[in-house]
Amino acid sequence: MNRNLRTIGLYALGTLLISGSNFATTPLLVHLLGTGGFSRWAAIEPLILLVIPLAGLGIQHGLLNQLPRDGSAAQRLLPWHVLSALGMTTLLALGMTVSGWPIRLGLLAAGIAAIEGMIVFQIAWWRATGRPGAYAIREGGRAVLIALALAAIALLAGPSLSLDGYLILRLALGATFLLPALLAVNWPWSPDPAKAGKAIAYGLPIVLASAIVVALMNFDRYAVLAIASNADLTAYVAHARLAQVLGPALAPFFFWLAPLAVARLHAKTADTGFFGASFFGFAGADLALTLALWLLAPALWPILFPGIAFDPLLFGLFLAGMAVFACGNPLSLGSLREGRTATALVVTGLAALAGLCAIALLAPRWGVHGIAAGKTVGLCAYALGFALHTRRTLSIAYPWPAIAIVTGLTVILAVALYPLAARLAFPAASALAATAAAFVLFAAWSIWRLRPDFAGKTGSAPP
Repeated sequence: MNRNLRTIGLYALGTLLISGSNFATTPLLVHLLGTGGFSRWAAIEPLILLVIPLAGLGIQHGLLNQLPRDGSAAQRLLPWHVLSALGMTTLLALGMTVSGWPIRLGLLAAGIAAIEGMIVFQIAWWRATGRPGAYAIREGGRAVLIALALAAIALLAGPSLSLDGYLILRLALGATFLLPALLAVNWPWSPDPAKAGKAIAYGLPIVLASAIVVALMNFDRYAVLAIASNADLTAYVAHARLAQVLGPALAPFFFWLAPLAVARLHAKTADTGFFGASFFGFAGADLALTLALWLLAPALWPILFPGIAFDPLLFGLFLAGMAVFACGNPLSLGSLREGRTATALVVTGLAALAGLCAIALLAPRWGVHGIAAGKTVGLCAYALGFALHTRRTLSIAYPWPAIAIVTGLTVILAVALYPLAARLAFPAASALAATAAAFVLFAAWSIWRLRPDFAGKTGSAPP
């Protein structure tokens, strides 16, 4: 138990550093690049994010699957991952150039995607070998340095950074962290095409699904550009970024759970209540953090984005979608089994289609709010699809009645406390948000202890 908590804690530290730094770059970039420059970055970023998970064609996920049975899997797979990353990012540069982007921007974007795509393999290796500290220090440190560099530029030079300058900065810092990570690997490379083929067969559906998720999360920006101005897009992205803080805040749980689940599925270990109990703990944290962010947002917004008006409806739509979407990964255990990873591609494809159709129906009537609502439909379909598949393929007793009770309590608190939170300054709003979140966690713990039958057959306590 202590080891599990320590591992989750280190992943949480790394993710906090990464997500906090990435979020901090948003207001900094709005300030440094201006509305026009930021809107150009907002159009380039989804392309980079789309290619990064695809860079290795899923070999990084194949590493998670193979390493428990083959201790030499990393040295056999890494050369193929590097070659694949270089090939995929070359296609990105060509695609951007053909579609009208300046060649220099295409090359810089491809360079960033190549380096960060190779870092993805290192992260998978750290996860597979139980080294959350390396993830926290190296990946967290890289994200922090980017944010600190932007803050230093803002303090010393004012709003004078070009988009090219930001891309070069991100490329240089990525290379600075990638090279030591590769040199620190003390095993020789020994390419194995058969192993690489198996890794791609296992991981490619997962990364294709990840690419669809990236599209679902970010390509709504192009719909906003089609019906609104650059200023509207900047405000839209700012609201989305604040809500998306929820996803990285909850990601450490799946970072810890996924390798453990793969190992249990390989060993055909029967579920003794562990997965259901773990998910209940996750759901409680998800609801508590969602409530805290909802109550804190009105006071936090003027500090982060002083030149942009806060839109509670827009933010609420994004936050609700993220709260449900965050459940998708821990509910996707049925798609982690060898030979079943293609399910992830089907689920995410259907979710993206649902979101696209909803945007097409709602955007003409409600504008950017309709786009946000359509995106939320897609995010909810993502979690629902995985939940239904896992229920059909694995015998896991999820405590849905208990989760429903905690969810209802959270919604009541959100509606009742928001008018008060909207009038409070940041210190008082922080105290209110923390108190409300703590109450939700206490209620979840009390419900679990008073009604252990919600856990299913065993009543295992959440980790």
